Amino acid sequence: MLSAITVEIGGKVVDKDLDNDDAKPSYANELEKKHEITCILFDADKNFDRYGRDALHKYSRSPPAERDQVYFYRNFKTSLTVEDKHLKLTDTASRHDIDPLCVFKGALDYLKRCVIKRVNEVIANPGAGAPIIEDDIMWVITFPSAWNDSFKDFMRKSAMDAGMNVNNIRLVTEPEAASMYIRDRCIETKGNNAIEPLEPGAKYFLVDLGAGTVDLCVHEILVDGNLMELYPAAGAHFGGYNDFEDEKSLKSIPQNL
Repeated sequence: MLSAITVEIGGKVVDKDLDNDDAKPSYANELEKKHEITCILFDADKNFDRYGRDALHKYSRSPPAERDQVYFYRNFKTSLTVEDKHLKLTDTASRHDIDPLCVFKGALDYLKRCVIKRVNEVIANPGAGAPIIEDDIMWVITFPSAWNDSFKDFMRKSAMDAGMNVNNIRLVTEPEAASMYIRDRCIETKGNNAIEPLEPGAKYFLVDLGAGTVDLCVHEILVDGNLMELYPAAGAHFGGYNDFEDEKSLKSIPQNL
């Protein structure tokens, strides 16, 4: 039986973080963080160096001459665009460009190794079971609803180049993954309130306000526990960039709507 593990590349970092002395490095147990920022660093030979806060920490503290020799990318998921029929990354602090496939491959390979390492640390406990290997894992990779087929093919190719078994790769939209996650959970809200797990027959509209995209889906829970899509998942590249601005926008909506 395969163990399903969901991988989502997200988490936006803003320019001011590059000069932030509080951007401290991360070390072991990367998966125990709730979120990791979307930064990746390659050396002068285009070999993967570091990811997330480690990448930001090293790059931001390197002398200018060293920065000019390496490849540092941030926000690389939301900055992936099509230019002259080719995919290109538009948000980079480096003066040089490398193939976007190399960037996503490096990120997915790093996350894959972190997952396997962490899972095996847990399994190593007495009586927990045998170590897990890559072929034991079904990789569920999420992507924004706004992405078309060329972006999805790109993500699948990146996963394959990162060493993931092509037969064990599933691509799902981000709101669909979120919908699967919350459907049988008690949803916590501010204060002491909570929404109980949804019952069969319940219909809901899920809004995933992410780092650079807003993704939407409308589902109904069936009697057998499966989900039925009531409206095709949709999304666009807006919203989600600034929590403070989002809060101001929400406060501007009349309370009687």
